[in-house]
Order: sequence, then structure tokens, then C-alpha cells
Amino acid sequence: MNLKKEMLELNINEIRTNPHQPRSYFDDGKLQILGESIHEHGLNTPIELVWDVRNDGKKATLKDGERRVRAMKLPINQKGYTTLHYGREYIIVEVKSDADLEYGCLIANCMREDLQPVEKGRAFLKILERRGIKDIDMAINSVNRAKDYVDNNFISEPSSRNYFVSKETIKLVAKDMKMIGVSGTNAVDLLKITRLPKDIQKKIFFAPPNTKIVTEKMVINRHGDMIQRKGNDRGELIPISFGRELARLNDDKIVRFFLKNALRRGWTQRKLTLMINDFLEKKLSPDAYIEAYKNCCDKSIHAKNDEINHLMLTMDKMSSTLTSWRTITD
Repeated sequence: MNLKKEMLELNINEIRTNPHQPRSYFDDGKLQILGESIHEHGLNTPIELVWDVRNDGKKATLKDGERRVRAMKLPINQKGYTTLHYGREYIIVEVKSDADLEYGCLIANCMREDLQPVEKGRAFLKILERRGIKDIDMAINSVNRAKDYVDNNFISEPSSRNYFVSKETIKLVAKDMKMIGVSGTNAVDLLKITRLPKDIQKKIFFAPPNTKIVTEKMVINRHGDMIQRKGNDRGELIPISFGRELARLNDDKIVRFFLKNALRRGWTQRKLTLMINDFLEKKLSPDAYIEAYKNCCDKSIHAKNDEINHLMLTMDKMSSTLTSWRTITD
């Protein structure tokens, strides 16, 4: 690529954001930490730009480094980083097409550890769409076939059961999974949580097994420690294992009901699984389940036998639910 004189310096406001950026949530606390680090030590890794002059007043499109750009725009850095210099604050890369720009951005962001699960899931779904995989069910099936290929070097023949996705496409899916660093099970979880209501999606976070829903308002300080803070705009934080179970439910109302009870009663993921299993096996309507479950919850474990018997007789379909409820609340 031949560098022109106008490429050697660039005003930070002449950079347009990447339209394919999968990240939608930027933690203000972490941005402030990054901004302070840039102020003290400079920018260690230049941002990557695609030179693209248009009529919108911008000269380049950001390929990689949006968090760094946002940090440089903070008040603490405005004086030092208004004008950027080639080779020091940014480098210019070439892409063959807008599709290549999108693919590169999706892969690069999926590899980052601080990307939220739903952002990673949406980005991975877009990557699969480039392979001709059009919806979540097809994506989950293809990921499971790719997992078999990675683990056992076996790919089932295309058929109506697997949406006629070719073996060559499955190999490309396996390659994509390897590039972004996810296993088959984790990839399926990432895809499933994209089915949840959007306000719940953004509350999901990566967590170790047996982690309960977090309600404390937390932030990471500049030393990497978790500390309490005020104004956590995401509210409760939901482990991805809970999100995977909630995604099995097709009704937003019942999803919110189970989430509310899991939070209020301090359920583990196993307890949530038991309750959802019971609901799905009975296949009751959400309204009927919620009403009966509320009645059940209002009854003490030590209530009179005739009251419990009356509840079970009048709501025969809820007998399994009542049993599950007793089991997990003992």
C-alpha cells in the first residue's frame, strides 16, 4: 500500500466506528481505567484503520480498537490525543471488501475475553450466517456436528434432520470455533441465550459452575480487584448456565417468572433446571402455571394436610410441580 501525505496524521474525530462492531456494552469503569493507563504510559498497541474517505466528514473506518478510541476521547486524554499519528497511534490496513472487514471484526472481537456472552453469541451467529446458516436452530445443529468432527473426526451426511448443511460448511464452522476459542458446548450456550428477551440478555455473564445470580453492584478497579460501586446499570448479573436453562422456555412471561423466583429464593442452576423440567413435562400454559405455583408457594410446608390435599386434588396437573417445589425448598 502506498502511503499518501494525508494519511500520516488524522484527527480522532475523522474516524468512523465499525458498523459491524458486535460489542454494544462498554463498561464506563473499565474505560476510565484504560484511559488513565493511556494517559500515564501512552498507547502501547496502535488501532487499526481502513482508509476510506467519504462524504460524511470521516477519512477512515475503524477495524480494531474501539475501546482505545473511546478511552482516548475521555477528558483526561483530549489534549494529547486530538491528532493521531501514523505508526504511533494507528496503522492502516487493507481489506478486499466490506464482507472481509465484517468477518475480521467479528473474529477479532469474539477472541476478546471481556466481550459479554450475548455479544459473543450474536457475533458468532453472524459468522455462521456468512456460512449460509440462517437461524439459531440450524446454527445449534451445525455446531453440534462440528463438535463431532473435532472430537471424533466424523461428520454426518447432510439430510433434512441437519438442514442439509454440507460437510464442507461444517469444517468451516469448526475452524471458526477454533479461531474464536469456544468449544461445542460453550458455542451452543452462546447461541441459545440470543433467544432471551434483550433486557435479560445483557445481564448474562461468564461465571464458574454453581455460581448464583449476583445482585451486588460491582466494578473492577485499576488493580483488577472486584469492588462494590453505585449505579450498576445492568442490575442483577445472571450466570450463563442460568441463561441456558431460561432459553429453553418459549414464553417471555414465564422466563421472567422463573428468573424472578430464582433471584428471590436464591436458586442454584440445578434447582432452576428441576423447575423448568417440571414445567416443560407438564406443558401447562404460563398463566396456569404461575397461578398454581403462587398458590403453592403461599402454602407452608407444615400446612394442614387437608389444604395440601385439596390443592393437589383441584389441580391434578400441578402435582408434579408441588412435589418439585417441596423437594427444592427443603
